[in-house]
Amino acid sequence: MHMEVLFAQSQAVELGWGAVTANLGVAAILGWYLWYTQTVSFPRLSEYHLQRLDSICANHDKALQEAISEFSQVMREERTVHREELEIIRQTLLVKQER
Repeated sequence: MHMEVLFAQSQAVELGWGAVTANLGVAAILGWYLWYTQTVSFPRLSEYHLQRLDSICANHDKALQEAISEFSQVMREERTVHREELEIIRQTLLVKQER
């Protein structure tokens, strides 16, 4: 019987102004937090990430262009060396044919 009285008392909790005010305060804080994160925090964070991404892409593009330029220069030099070697071989063959 004693347990039934305690259970009945716990079910008959009245909401006073303090509870209402506390609930409204929590709702207001939650509303402010959601507003702040959506309108201030996330856009700042997104802008920062976009700037970093642009910086990384610019550095990557620069490094890629340098690598391509260096590779092209090496290929040009190798072609020049091979042409010179072929010319030497051609001259050697012409001299041998003349004898």
